[in-house]
Amino acid sequence: EALTSTEYYRSFDAITTQNDTLICAAGTTGSSGSPLLAWHKAPTATTWTQVTIETDANLEPGHNIESATFPHAGPALCMLPSGRVLCFFWVYMGIDTSGAPKKKWQIRSRYSDDNGATWELANGYCLNEALEGLTDTSEALNYQPGRLRAAYKDGQIILLSSMLDASVKVEQGAPASPVNILGQWASSNLG
Repeated sequence: EALTSTEYYRSFDAITTQNDTLICAAGTTGSSGSPLLAWHKAPTATTWTQVTIETDANLEPGHNIESATFPHAGPALCMLPSGRVLCFFWVYMGIDTSGAPKKKWQIRSRYSDDNGATWELANGYCLNEALEGLTDTSEALNYQPGRLRAAYKDGQIILLSSMLDASVKVEQGAPASPVNILGQWASSNLG
């Protein structure tokens, strides 16, 4: 949905809580930054309430939730048996130039114990090691994470993400043509 000609919501995920509240989360993009937003609506409510889950201002300098060159990595919602709702999302950490230039990403999580009304930090970084992708000369042609999804089962959370490897430099291990790959992570400590 477009907010203006340069700002819009993208990459939605939705969940129904134990009390039938609907929560929908999405990234935004445009001139006002890239906040991660949620909308919640209780079963008896007649309107949706919008809240902010996370903003770039809460991240380390140079890190961001989403940008024009990182367009498909929307949030993933996951409900635990306790009723707590987790929201996982990709954070772009910039380019590490200590060796061959590598773009780096991490997964951050926030939680809500009140059916999406407020959100607190759960984990600053969920992955043991940042996801890395070697860069090309063109910022548009790179390895990058995509849509993220999360599920809970028997005390564990699994995270899945589509990823695109569109790099072109053979010396960096590029495929013959762009390919979609699947990333998978599991957690036994709930995130």
